Amino acid sequence: MKRRTLLSLLLIVLVVLPMQAQESGGVITEVNSRSALDTGSLNPLRCNTPACERITNLLFPTLFAIDPATQLVVAGAEGNYGLAVGITTDVDAVYRLALREDAVWSDGTPITAYDVFYSYLAVASESISSSLSSHYMDDVPFMRVIDDYTLELDFSAPSCQSLASANLPIVPYHAFDPDFRAVAEGFQAVGTPEEQYEAWTKTYPEGNFQVMIEHPFDRYPDVTWGPFVLDERIGLDDIRLRTPDNRLAYVLKEPDPTYTAVDLFRQGETDLLINPPLAQLDGVAELPGVQMWSYPSLSWDYIAFNLADPYEPSSAFDVDGDPIEQGEHPIFSDVRVRQAVQMAINVQELIDVGLYGQATPMAAQILPQSWANDAMPDAIDYDPEAARALLDDAGWRDVGNDGVLDCIRCEDRDYRHRLDVRLLYDSNPRMERIARLVQRQLSEVGFRVNLQPGSFSEAQQQSFDLYLGSWYHDYPYDPDLSVLFQREADVRNKGLNIGSYVNAEVEQVMDAALHVPGCDIEERARLYGELGRLLQADPPYVWLYAPNDVVLVRNDVIGFAPYANAPFWNLETWQVSR
Repeated sequence: MKRRTLLSLLLIVLVVLPMQAQESGGVITEVNSRSALDTGSLNPLRCNTPACERITNLLFPTLFAIDPATQLVVAGAEGNYGLAVGITTDVDAVYRLALREDAVWSDGTPITAYDVFYSYLAVASESISSSLSSHYMDDVPFMRVIDDYTLELDFSAPSCQSLASANLPIVPYHAFDPDFRAVAEGFQAVGTPEEQYEAWTKTYPEGNFQVMIEHPFDRYPDVTWGPFVLDERIGLDDIRLRTPDNRLAYVLKEPDPTYTAVDLFRQGETDLLINPPLAQLDGVAELPGVQMWSYPSLSWDYIAFNLADPYEPSSAFDVDGDPIEQGEHPIFSDVRVRQAVQMAINVQELIDVGLYGQATPMAAQILPQSWANDAMPDAIDYDPEAARALLDDAGWRDVGNDGVLDCIRCEDRDYRHRLDVRLLYDSNPRMERIARLVQRQLSEVGFRVNLQPGSFSEAQQQSFDLYLGSWYHDYPYDPDLSVLFQREADVRNKGLNIGSYVNAEVEQVMDAALHVPGCDIEERARLYGELGRLLQADPPYVWLYAPNDVVLVRNDVIGFAPYANAPFWNLETWQVSR
């Protein structure tokens, strides 16, 4: 079969990111939000907290480099720490990667395809308590080493999201098993990717990777490759990073038993403060000599509608794959009522009061910082009068003059024929504030809203009316949300389509955007804009906002040039002028 480069197949622009000149000058100091014991493993494959991820991102390479400005996959080159420099394909599901040949571990050992293979197998083994394990085998059922700088990846369902989904940090195999390469070189297998993986596990059992657990590498990874190297740690103390020329550049201090992170920043003891309590933010941001930058986080809040019968909840399909009749929600099956709820919600008030102004409104399903956002429609305006008109048109009027609307077209007069609904919400202080605001706002157009603290697992039981929750994305962000709105994701107690949303046109557009020929970004953005208009017209959710992340930095820190979701992308170039 004729070989095609991925540049012609996927049109992914492999951009080379420039490395800024590194100069000496001062030590950046920050206080850790967790103790060293709670920070998590500094083995990036076992790291499972944002605190350890902050450090491992500065110490280890990744299979693919990510452009911090766009969050798109780019080529590994001088200036970043990605390994893949070229991508080709023989068949649609098999990608061949060429790796850079200039990457060297801090102990002088070249970084090769065997390090990538070992890292992949460790994650796929599910033996190392890795947060990456839960989805990696579903996406990449097997990987093969062709030579020192060439790999093949099998994808179970290749799409425009495949490369970003397959990205993972790389560790040195020789730090755990110096004989691994010899075993890999002698391995041969045929069959499906799944069969080849099974054959590999007979040659090299998954249990071999348990060597990583409680390994000294967890606390002191002494073989790394990144903008920094870890200063030797004695016991459980501050995390100190040095530049490759041995300059101490960054210190993540142990939490102080007396003073909070905000206190230490106020006192001038630290240079960085990330996401302080919102109630204290204004006072800190107004300190002299401090700059603040906020941006949409990789999470967003929403209110899901239940469109199926909440009294007899069920999955969309039975065990044989046959559709199940799910009935209709007595209120929210009517699209006019759902549209009215969106118009009745004052999103800006939720942000200003519930999140102290630190959130960014969303028009529909796309995070505001995404490359796809420019093609999105405008957000639906807060318009309670239009909401009341829609409810009236749908047959809801205040017959009893008690402020709660009644269904004038319903034969039975039980309470479900009043706008009397339950709002389930994630049980935490922020969501409780938002839920109480929503309760008041909807009461102003004729709803009675009963609040019920709970959890997402309760929402998956599909007996709610409305559910206030949050979604979280990995970095880099990709706008595909098929798992939320496909009918096959409507699985009671397990799936993510908790509201039993069904819209064939939405599913067609989601699939088209995920499989654009060449993965052309402009065409994908156009399709996601079209999807946004469909999801506004037939809403599965009330579209709310993305809570902001906040970073405060002292003015004497030179070089702070943040991107959304990557504020520390150039930390190695920062200097302190004092």
